[in-house]
Amino acid sequence: MNKITSLGTHFGPYRIESDGDEIIAVHGHELDPHPSDIGQAYVHRSTLRVLRPSVRQSWLRDGPNTRRPRRGNEPFVEVE
Repeated sequence: MNKITSLGTHFGPYRIESDGDEIIAVHGHELDPHPSDIGQAYVHRSTLRVLRPSVRQSWLRDGPNTRRPRRGNEPFVEVE
Protein backbone atom coordinates (compact mmCIF):
# COMPACT_ATOMS: atom_id res chain seq x y z
CA MET A 1 0.00 0.00 0.00
CA ASN A 2 1.31 3.44 -0.91
CA LYS A 3 2.02 6.06 1.74
CA ILE A 4 0.90 9.71 1.41
CA THR A 5 2.99 12.36 3.19
CA SER A 6 2.53 16.14 3.30
CA LEU A 7 5.43 18.31 2.17
CA GLY A 8 5.78 22.08 2.37
CA THR A 9 8.24 23.74 -0.02
CA HIS A 10 9.15 27.20 -1.26
CA PHE A 11 6.92 26.43 -4.27
CA GLY A 12 3.91 25.40 -2.21
CA PRO A 13 2.44 22.42 -0.36
CA TYR A 14 2.24 18.95 -1.88
CA ARG A 15 1.06 15.45 -1.07
CA ILE A 16 3.89 13.00 -1.76
CA GLU A 17 2.97 9.42 -2.64
CA SER A 18 5.64 6.77 -2.07
CA ASP A 19 5.87 3.01 -2.25
CA GLY A 20 8.12 2.95 0.82
CA ASP A 21 11.36 3.28 -1.14
CA GLU A 22 10.77 5.89 -3.81
CA ILE A 23 8.48 8.79 -4.56
CA ILE A 24 6.05 7.60 -7.22
CA ALA A 25 3.74 10.62 -7.48
CA VAL A 26 3.43 14.23 -6.37
CA HIS A 27 -0.04 15.70 -5.95
CA GLY A 28 -0.91 19.32 -5.41
CA HIS A 29 -2.31 19.93 -1.94
CA GLU A 30 -6.10 20.07 -1.94
CA LEU A 31 -6.05 23.55 -0.35
CA ASP A 32 -3.74 24.97 -3.06
CA PRO A 33 -5.93 26.07 -6.01
CA HIS A 34 -2.94 26.46 -8.36
CA PRO A 35 -0.16 24.04 -7.39
CA SER A 36 3.16 24.62 -9.13
CA ASP A 37 4.22 21.94 -11.62
CA ILE A 38 7.77 22.25 -10.30
CA GLY A 39 6.80 19.80 -7.56
CA GLN A 40 6.87 17.04 -10.19
CA ALA A 41 10.67 17.26 -10.02
CA TYR A 42 10.48 15.21 -6.82
CA VAL A 43 9.37 12.15 -8.78
CA HIS A 44 12.50 10.14 -9.57
CA ARG A 45 10.84 7.96 -12.19
CA SER A 46 9.16 10.78 -14.06
CA THR A 47 9.56 10.82 -17.83
CA LEU A 48 9.99 14.60 -17.43
CA ARG A 49 13.39 14.27 -15.72
CA VAL A 50 16.44 15.34 -17.71
CA LEU A 51 18.71 12.30 -17.96
CA ARG A 52 21.60 13.86 -19.90
CA PRO A 53 22.87 17.40 -20.49
CA SER A 54 20.49 19.09 -22.93
CA VAL A 55 20.00 22.49 -24.54
CA ARG A 56 17.13 24.09 -26.42
CA GLN A 57 17.29 23.40 -30.13
CA SER A 58 17.34 27.13 -31.03
CA TRP A 59 20.16 27.82 -28.57
CA LEU A 60 22.23 25.08 -30.19
CA ARG A 61 21.49 26.53 -33.63
CA ASP A 62 21.60 30.30 -32.85
CA GLY A 63 23.70 30.56 -29.68
CA PRO A 64 22.97 32.48 -26.48
CA ASN A 65 21.34 35.39 -28.33
CA THR A 66 18.40 33.25 -29.40
CA ARG A 67 14.95 34.76 -28.89
CA ARG A 68 13.35 33.91 -25.56
CA PRO A 69 9.75 33.48 -26.82
CA ARG A 70 10.76 30.06 -28.14
CA ARG A 71 11.36 28.79 -24.60
CA GLY A 72 8.98 25.99 -23.73
CA ASN A 73 7.86 25.63 -27.34
CA GLU A 74 10.70 23.65 -28.83
CA PRO A 75 12.52 20.37 -28.30
CA PHE A 76 15.71 19.89 -26.32
CA VAL A 77 18.80 18.32 -27.88
CA GLU A 78 21.13 16.12 -25.82
CA VAL A 79 24.77 17.23 -25.84
CA GLU A 80 28.02 15.78 -24.50
